Amino acid sequence: MFEKIVEVTIVSFIICTLTALVVMVSGAWTTGDTGSVMVLDAYENVFGILGKYIMCIVITLFAYSTFLGFYIEYKTSITYLFGENKLKILKWFYYIPIIFATLMPIEEIWSIADMAVGFIVIPNIIALICLSKKFKAIFSENMKKIE
Repeated sequence: MFEKIVEVTIVSFIICTLTALVVMVSGAWTTGDTGSVMVLDAYENVFGILGKYIMCIVITLFAYSTFLGFYIEYKTSITYLFGENKLKILKWFYYIPIIFATLMPIEEIWSIADMAVGFIVIPNIIALICLSKKFKAIFSENMKKIE
């Protein structure tokens, strides 16, 4: 559990804050660029061409690790809800869009990624609804112990 807290702290607070400071100090936010293009320009302005290459590697590793993390989350959800025999369908829906993404504009890729994040909410909401009575019972029992 401690690893998760450290990971969230490092990514959310330290890395994002440093990136925002580099974007503000470099003035990249005034260029009209958005997303990773703006960040790459900001790091190039502040750290030179080396900064741009380092950020390119970091963004690639972040995208790859996010892709793998979401695959594991989707795989777990599909297996739990529908069984392992439906995993072949997941592979088609998960890997085929990557081939098409190489030909798409970045804005469309981000829109698809945003939808993918939204889709994983559906099985989680179903699970929350199904487990809400059990949660309420456990919560009430623990509240009685506290009082």
